[in-house]
Parts: sequence; C-alpha cells; structure tokens
Amino acid sequence: MNKFKKLIVPMTAFACALAMFVAVPFASANGWQYVGEETVYKYGDNWDSGGGYWKVSSSSYNTACVKYELWEYDPYDVNDYIGTRSVCPGGYDTFNVSGFTDGGGQAELIVKKLNYTNTPTRLIYHD
Repeated sequence: MNKFKKLIVPMTAFACALAMFVAVPFASANGWQYVGEETVYKYGDNWDSGGGYWKVSSSSYNTACVKYELWEYDPYDVNDYIGTRSVCPGGYDTFNVSGFTDGGGQAELIVKKLNYTNTPTRLIYHD
C-alpha cells in the first residue's frame, strides 16, 4: 500500500497543477474568456461568441487608432450589422451581441476595419 501512495500522491498533484495551467488562460478573474487574436488589414476572420458581451482590444504595439465595424456573419443570409467603434493602441471596446446568436446559440463575428486598411492592426478578442 505504501508504494501505491507514493505513486498516487504525485500523480494527483501533477493532475491538479496541469488542470490549473490549462484553465487559467481561458478564464480571467473579471469574467472575460480569451477567444483569440489576429492581424487585420480590412476584414478579420470569423470568430464564435456564445452571446452576451464581446470585447475587442487593440494591441499596445499598434501604431494608430482604428475605426471598425462588427458584423454577425451569416452564410445563408445578409450579414447583420452590430455597431461601429474606434479603438486606440492598448484600448478596448465592448459590444452586446446577445441578440445576434443563431439557433445554435452562437454568434459568428467579423471585424471590418474602416481606416488604415494598408496597415496591419493586431486585435484581441474576449467573450
């Protein structure tokens, strides 16, 4: 039984440490969950949101404030306009996307940059 304890205790500790390491990047103390980030020239990629609020942050390494629109992508219909914002390096904006989820409970979101379209802008998304 002593050999069993020597094996189980370290494995349990390792499993707990691994679980904390994996969970921490996805949820923060303020309730935001990191979704991903991308470099945008004019159109961003399609990102999934479960509804509620969607946060768009501008990397502090960006060089200009950018104006952009947020759209809900629909492959079978016209995309839905959500809103327009401007964000400066190191800043962020939020949108309420609750009314834009589909039957599966997801909103597929796309950013369209309106200025500095020849300059890359690093955007970070949280749900």
